Amino acid sequence: MRLGVGSGAAPGSRFASEHDAIGTQLGAAGERRATLIDTIAALRKIWAADPDHAGHANTSFHGLTGIVDSSPQPSIIVGASAWPTIAVAIEHADGVNIRRTKDLPALLKRVEDVRPERFEVSVLVGFDDVVGAPEDVMAFAAAGVDRLVIGMSPPHDPKRLGRIDFSSCDVRTW
Repeated sequence: MRLGVGSGAAPGSRFASEHDAIGTQLGAAGERRATLIDTIAALRKIWAADPDHAGHANTSFHGLTGIVDSSPQPSIIVGASAWPTIAVAIEHADGVNIRRTKDLPALLKRVEDVRPERFEVSVLVGFDDVVGAPEDVMAFAAAGVDRLVIGMSPPHDPKRLGRIDFSSCDVRTW
């Protein structure tokens, strides 16, 4: 099991629409990253049943150790599109999911240069970016990407999904 977290979208961006819809103000990028670091730390304490965690009133609770996926804790994967948030992931999380942008190749190179052992790297791409393009998938694998996350906007036509053919790719199961 993986838990995806992030620092939130930049105010005014197309990804900030959820916050706009509920009237939540998004802080500055540094403030959002600090909150992300605090959130990851709090989640790890909750899962470990840390008695020092604020609000830990149920003394019979023993944490989630061993309950999920036979792992001590679920993996925390940080969604990111810029290096400062990727750096937070490298230092505090178990992996990063990087949104495909023009900067992706340079970001993947930087991650590969400092990547901790057992740190998962995934990339979020659009369905239309990879359908019928197994050579692009191979390029992701060669760049050290462990997992490809493919997003598809509505309508979700099952026939379109059937057009994905990565059978010629020599990659791990994604």
